[in-house]
Amino acid sequence: MQHDFEEIKKLRFSLDNDEWWGYGILIVLLQKLERAINNRLAISSYPALSFYLRTDLKKFEKFMNLCFELKIFETDGREFWSEYINNKMTEKKLKYLRRSKAGKKGMLIRWGKKCNIKKP
Repeated sequence: MQHDFEEIKKLRFSLDNDEWWGYGILIVLLQKLERAINNRLAISSYPALSFYLRTDLKKFEKFMNLCFELKIFETDGREFWSEYINNKMTEKKLKYLRRSKAGKKGMLIRWGKKCNIKKP
């Protein structure tokens, strides 16, 4: 899975030398956002996320606040998300729709009227 390394560069210069664990947390959070409904996670899920990541809740909250300051994640006070993930998923969906349309068109050309699908 490829991630935006600009986000990692922003984080690198903000973490202390003993806080390398932040890289792993960032990657896991980006993956979770990619799989989440609407690519957003609730801020109320911080305790569950910190437990899942095996880190202290206060430390996790400090890390998330840093990510908000660096604009790695955006928030509305109830949920957080990544614009990078939103853009990536939009591109992925558009690519899927283009390929689906092309596949249906190719099927109609190959099989003609034997198929019971609507023309694209």
